Amino acid sequence: MKRVYLDTNLILSVFRPKDDNFQMMKIISNQKHLQFVTGTITLVEIVSVLIRENQLFNNAIISLGNKKKL
Repeated sequence: MKRVYLDTNLILSVFRPKDDNFQMMKIISNQKHLQFVTGTITLVEIVSVLIRENQLFNNAIISLGNKKKL
């Protein structure tokens, strides 16, 4: 069994159909001879990205709400 290290961008691409790596990850995720590994720093980066994107989303919603009040 081969080990494949998954970095932040590869893990996040699984949830983003428009990402350049989406199709590749879809294909390799079904390969039974591969074992996927990652590291602590990658997990921290993923959490950071998700928090940042959530903040952007929340700010966009607030901005839309403020525009409707005008």
